[in-house]
Amino acid sequence: MPRGPASGGLDSLHDEVAGSLMYPEMVPIILPNLGTDRAVLSAWYVHPGETVYAGDRVAEVLIPGATVDIPAPIDGVLVERQAGVDQALFPGSVLGYLSPLAAEEGGPS
Repeated sequence: MPRGPASGGLDSLHDEVAGSLMYPEMVPIILPNLGTDRAVLSAWYVHPGETVYAGDRVAEVLIPGATVDIPAPIDGVLVERQAGVDQALFPGSVLGYLSPLAAEEGGPS
C-alpha cells in the first residue's frame, strides 16, 4: 500500500498538528482505536454548521467485518471536516473539528 497524506505517515501527522494550530479553541473528532490499524470513512451524518450533541453519531467508518458510528465528543457545531468519504484512516486520525456549543451560543452582549 502506498503511504502519503491520504494513508497516514508524517504528512498526515503534520496536517493534524497544523489543524490543531488553526483551530485552538476547537475540539477534534478523533477516530478511536477500534481494534484494527485501519478504517475507511464511509459517511458523514452532519454538515459544517450543524449542531450536534455529545454522543450523536457524526460519521461512519468501515473496519474489517463491521460498520462503526463515530459519536460527537461534546455538544458543538461542526466547523470543518478533515477527512473525506472513502479516505483511509488510522487510530488517532482527526475526522473534523467541533466548536463547543457554549462558545457558539455566547456572543457580544
